[in-house]
Amino acid sequence: MKVKFLFVIMVVILLGASCARVIEMVERPLPPDMALFVSAQEAFEAADYDKALALYTAYLETYPEGEKAPSAMLKIGLIRIETEQYAKARGVFEQVMETFPETDFALQAEVETLYSYFREGRHAVVIENAAALEKKRFPPVMRMRINRIAGDSYMEKAAYQDALERFLEAFAQAPREYREDAGARLMKGASYLDQAALETVIEGLDGNPPAGYLLYQKGQNLVDAGRIGEAIATFSDFTERFPRHGLWKNAREKVAQLESMAYFEGHRIGVLLPLSGQYATFGQKALRGIELALSEYSRRVALDPPIEIIVEDTAADADKTVRAVRRLGEKKVAAIVGPIVMADVAAKEARNMEIPIITLTQKADIVDIGDYVFRNFLTARMQVDALVAYATGTLGLERFAILYPDEAYGETFLHLFWDKLIENNGVVVGVEKYNPEKTDFSVPIKKLVGLYHDVPDHLQRTVFPLNKQLFQVDTELYDGNVPGLVRVLEESTKEGEDPWEEEDKAIVDFDAVFIPDSPGVAGLIIPQLRYYDISDAYLLGTNLWHSQRLIDIAGRQLRQMVIPEGFFSQSRRPGVRRFVSRFQAIYGEAPGLFEASGYDSAMILFDVIARPDVDNRVAVNHALLNMDPFEGLTGKTVFDETGEAVKALYLLEISRGRFSEIRN
Repeated sequence: MKVKFLFVIMVVILLGASCARVIEMVERPLPPDMALFVSAQEAFEAADYDKALALYTAYLETYPEGEKAPSAMLKIGLIRIETEQYAKARGVFEQVMETFPETDFALQAEVETLYSYFREGRHAVVIENAAALEKKRFPPVMRMRINRIAGDSYMEKAAYQDALERFLEAFAQAPREYREDAGARLMKGASYLDQAALETVIEGLDGNPPAGYLLYQKGQNLVDAGRIGEAIATFSDFTERFPRHGLWKNAREKVAQLESMAYFEGHRIGVLLPLSGQYATFGQKALRGIELALSEYSRRVALDPPIEIIVEDTAADADKTVRAVRRLGEKKVAAIVGPIVMADVAAKEARNMEIPIITLTQKADIVDIGDYVFRNFLTARMQVDALVAYATGTLGLERFAILYPDEAYGETFLHLFWDKLIENNGVVVGVEKYNPEKTDFSVPIKKLVGLYHDVPDHLQRTVFPLNKQLFQVDTELYDGNVPGLVRVLEESTKEGEDPWEEEDKAIVDFDAVFIPDSPGVAGLIIPQLRYYDISDAYLLGTNLWHSQRLIDIAGRQLRQMVIPEGFFSQSRRPGVRRFVSRFQAIYGEAPGLFEASGYDSAMILFDVIARPDVDNRVAVNHALLNMDPFEGLTGKTVFDETGEAVKALYLLEISRGRFSEIRN
């Protein structure tokens, strides 16, 4: 019993002593030098560089021989880098090397000097200095960092093979905790390598690290190139060879995702159009063009299985449009043509399902929805680009006036036209808007040519009689001395002179006038322009002017007129003549823009899905973005990186009372 009691007492005494020591350790304050250094470290890690700089400087001034002096000096150099004072940073690192030679701090200062050049964008200096540092002996972590910095500089200079070699060296030197970051850098470098070079590197590693990272990146490169079948095979190979790799789960998910989403069946194209409802007329027009394209392509190219189109009616309804896209996805179509209205709704759903879609819409920013979304239709920007390029380039015009309707259509074209003129070194010398509901446009026209004088309201109605006429005068010009002016006018009249003989003359200081409006309104404006002596300036309009109504209203006043158009059925181009002839024979009428746009879009997709290397939707998307120029009815066409069609539009003029094509 006593033994147990004594044992308990000893345990209590020992625990008490231990607790006392713990309490003593917690409560004991840091020495002044360490307290100052720790405060500086905390400010540095919080990116409070001003405070950290002040504290590190205070440490060095107070404890120049202190244990943390080299670390404090090195951190001051790093702060100079973070605050973009690169020359000062290198000066600090040089001081570290001079003050603490033969230490790891001196070696680290050399590495950070290299980093300062990288941050400054002096990549050639980085590469040169990194090569010089190879001759020195650095710890593995520092050598890893040198190779990473050099690799990053090679990346900036687009020397991807050299970058990959540096990243491979960095990976070999990286401790375990740095491997993931080293692998990510390695993959970034490999993403820019061509496939043959990457495969050579992988084979050279013979399954040893970091072959897994590079094989995974090879699969991703194949996805980006639209080679889905090869990508699936590569990711499957990865899962078999590297079952313990950190990216194994990602690779397995990639295989499942690609297999489920990408493949289409046969040679199916979805067609999404408003075939009922208020826009049915436009939908039927586009469908006729697509059907004619199918007939001609099937007759010309024998595919097994043959090309099939699956048509869905959107009825210009958002919910019906979404359901139609989903049905087309379930039927494994390769891509979709359309719609005309509800294009944004359809494009978003198709994008979510990763189905390439070529829309037939003018809706602004449709391609900004994302990947897989294309547009092949005439837009305001296309028209302005073609018009300005011809006016400033071919015609050599320099000075322009803009007369536009005060509504959304006019505002859109005003800004596009003005911006494009600036890009092409054109000058806007006059801009006037008008009410499109009116028929008298004299006031805005007079303002363009300096014939309109805006008089303040309180001076506008000073009227006096003279020779049985009423004259309206701005009395401010005569200091209010109306009677004096009357006497002058009366004396001049008695002598047989006409006091109003010297009338203002129109000042036409522009080479062309741009009027973005309907043919009805433009037809009323143009004769009034000619009446006010705007007779030699070119008339520039939009494709709305392509109407017999304009000719009927403006007639002979349509001199020197230029407008852009997406399709011209009277063109003498052989392809257009064949298309128009066949279309008229089948449907009994001439085709227009909707028919031609549907035809071209379908033909583009038929050509793409007929290729033996295009067996999935990702490949369709990639092929559309990288296709050769397509010689279509609506002009030579390619898609830019956003999916927007870039095409050479028709330019039309009036010749002998008819529209005719301007051939550049």
